[in-house]
Amino acid sequence: MKELTTAEEEIMQVLWELNTAFVKDIITRLPEPKPAYNI
Repeated sequence: MKELTTAEEEIMQVLWELNTAFVKDIITRLPEPKPAYNI
């Protein structure tokens, strides 16, 4: 099984905490530097 990268794990931690969320909700809770998000 492939392990998550640090960035992926940070995103998943926020998502698990929120249960459901929009991308903007996750991005605002991530530490700096925030990952790029392209619409």
